[in-house]
Parts: sequence; C-alpha cells; structure tokens
Amino acid sequence: MQTGEVRLWKLTRRQVREHLKQGHFKGAILPTGSTEQHNEHLAMEHDTASALHVACQAAAALYPHVVVATPMAVGISEHWMEWPGTLTVKKETFVTVAYEICDSLKRHGIEKIFICNGHAGNGPLREHMDEFSEKLGIDVRFHSYWEAYSKELVEEQLETKDCPAHAAEFETSFAQALFPGNVHWEGV
Repeated sequence: MQTGEVRLWKLTRRQVREHLKQGHFKGAILPTGSTEQHNEHLAMEHDTASALHVACQAAAALYPHVVVATPMAVGISEHWMEWPGTLTVKKETFVTVAYEICDSLKRHGIEKIFICNGHAGNGPLREHMDEFSEKLGIDVRFHSYWEAYSKELVEEQLETKDCPAHAAEFETSFAQALFPGNVHWEGV
C-alpha cells in the first residue's frame, strides 16, 4: 500500500494547505501517551511510541482522509513519580491541552478526531468527549489502542491473559515486535 505522509509535523504548511484545499484530512488522530517508567527493561517512551505507531498505521490505511496530530508525550503519571525520569501533568492540564489541540485541528477544517491513547493513566480524558464534541461542534472520540483486542484474542495469545498490564507480557511483546531497540534486558 503506497500512501503519502500522514504525520502532521512532517508536512510543510504548503502541503497541509493543499491537502485541505483538495478536501483531504477531514479526520485526525491525536496519539496520547506518557514518558514514564516501564519497569527495568522498557524505554520510557513506550506508551507514546505505541499509540503513535497504531495511529500512523490507521492513518496510512485511511490516506488521504486522516492526518496524525503531534503526539502528547507527557501524560497523567503522578502514580509513577517515585521512579526518576517519569514526567507528569495534572489531569486538568492534560484535558486542557488535549482540548486545545482538538480546537486547533477543528479550526483548520478537521471534522472528526480520534484520540488514540497509549497510557492507562490518561483514562480520565474519556469523560470529556461529549463536552469536547459539543463545544467544538465536531465528533471527538477516545479509546486506548489495546481496547481493539477481544477478550478471546487476549486469552488465546497471552500466557498471562492480561492486557495491557503495565510493562508486562503485552507491552513487552509489543515493544519487542515494533521497537526492539527499546527493550533492554541487561541486568533484569
């Protein structure tokens, strides 16, 4: 499948303008993740990298109708602050930034926004989707990427039968398959 660039931050303003003029980019995917500890073996970018990968795959399949917005790489991670390197923002800050990104996209003609989440701590954003949709006058939805997997598939494929399970079998397998350089077994 040959597609064009789907990552907004990789496009020039001329390219974006031309896509919009041609009626492309009616939808956008906003990946949300975190920069936080993932046990001793996974890179701190795991949640963001995973959501971004899923978002780009979906947008490529829907090209040229969907663009991927710049990911929100810092999430609601207060629960991991005892581990150095973790970054966090307050829930209210996270919700405000997500809303303002959605507003920016809407102001450029985006009619539908899917927030593709990669960090369980960002779950409170889900509560604001009706509010976002009503205030913006467009369709805004939120799902964590692992919600796409059925219970049956998880039970069939995972020894632990647990998905997503922070830094455990699911996330580690995901990282090994897609970002092997982000899995560090030395000393674990």
